[in-house]
Amino acid sequence: MRQRISLGLVLGVIASASVAQEAELFGPGAYADYQPDLDNGRTMYYAAGCATCHGVDGDDTILAGGQEMATKVGELYAPNITHHNAAGIGEWSNAVFLNAVLRGTSPDGDTYFGAVFPYPSYSRMKPEDALDLKAFMATLPVADAES
Repeated sequence: MRQRISLGLVLGVIASASVAQEAELFGPGAYADYQPDLDNGRTMYYAAGCATCHGVDGDDTILAGGQEMATKVGELYAPNITHHNAAGIGEWSNAVFLNAVLRGTSPDGDTYFGAVFPYPSYSRMKPEDALDLKAFMATLPVADAES
């Protein structure tokens, strides 16, 4: 069965994507001294649905990734976003995390594929909410899975 997609939905996704891509990147020291709110981070974590793509075997506390997503450009895999220093995001600064989540820009400066990593949906989050999310994720188990 084919589903109809409304013009409003399509325009909303396009507008969100363009907002994320046109916004200025966060500089290297941005929010370096931010003191996160873990309770808000927990709320952001469950609202954002991070474990939907990054969770392992239905466990919403292990964000080791690996989940396959079929796209028109081939299969893509959700990365490890635990705070493991080598395999995950443990060494990411606040600025790097904000650029990834709010701007769709990887630590290497590449653009994430918006249809798979829904950064356009997060682009209007307050930086503080995103950093609270990062801090909460740092309390979850670490995994060394390469993805």
